Amino acid sequence: GCHQDENRLFYTQRANGIMGIRPPDGGKGSILENLFADKAHIDARVFSLCLADWGGSMVVGGYNASVHRGEISYVPMTTSGGYYHIPLTSMKLDGHQVSTQYGKAMIDSGTTYTYMASQPYSALRTALERYCAQHAGC
Repeated sequence: GCHQDENRLFYTQRANGIMGIRPPDGGKGSILENLFADKAHIDARVFSLCLADWGGSMVVGGYNASVHRGEISYVPMTTSGGYYHIPLTSMKLDGHQVSTQYGKAMIDSGTTYTYMASQPYSALRTALERYCAQHAGC
């Protein structure tokens, strides 16, 4: 992110913000690779991100069942292009399929953005707008 104003909150605020997990350039191990190497504390090469209104959490080595609803799915990630990608196979809103074309989705813990191809994005946006129009504007 960009730091444009210093107000000394960096020193006083509780932990909050961005933790980049992108694989670094130059063949160095990522922070995830370094954490996975800690066999005394991490027994599985998995991590979970839970994004929520209250902020969310990241767990390395598994997941915290108390913050997830529904079934947990494990998806292999690739790092082509220098970012973690997962195959996007389905998008549903209110139980209805939103799109039939997917591709890859970028996993980025350092932003609130979700990146996807134009067609699924347009379909998701249209579905959200329609849903919100029918549910008091969300």
